[in-house]
Amino acid sequence: MNNEEKILAILEQMQGQMERMDGRMDRMEGHMERMDGRMDRMDGQMDRMDGRMGQMEGRMDRMDGRMDKMEAKQEETQATIADIQTTLTRVAVTQENIVLPQLKLLAEGHENVLNNLIPKSRVENLEAEVVVLRTAIKSLAHDVEELKSAR
Repeated sequence: MNNEEKILAILEQMQGQMERMDGRMDRMEGHMERMDGRMDRMDGQMDRMDGRMGQMEGRMDRMDGRMDKMEAKQEETQATIADIQTTLTRVAVTQENIVLPQLKLLAEGHENVLNNLIPKSRVENLEAEVVVLRTAIKSLAHDVEELKSAR
């Protein structure tokens, strides 16, 4: 085998290797295209997930706003309850130190008045006696007038 033949043999080998490499490259391009398709689908899925995340963040922001309002209302309610408790304590102290002693004094005064009242039956008897006495006085006054006229 001469040099030309050797070179031709080497070129044929290289040609075969190049064809195999082209086949491999074609397969790799197919794989790359499929991977590109997968990547595109993944990008679409990621975009949808980003949209959903944006919606969830919006919802979370609204929930945070609501929670802030609820916390403010709770603090306001607690302050109101504290004010009511303070007022109730003042009312209880006032009732204990002022109202109840005055009611006790009033009850004692009522008791004294009731003890000094004349019984109703006695008043009725006195009224009957007053009627009798008035009648007697009128009769006596009439008799005195007759005696004065007779003189």
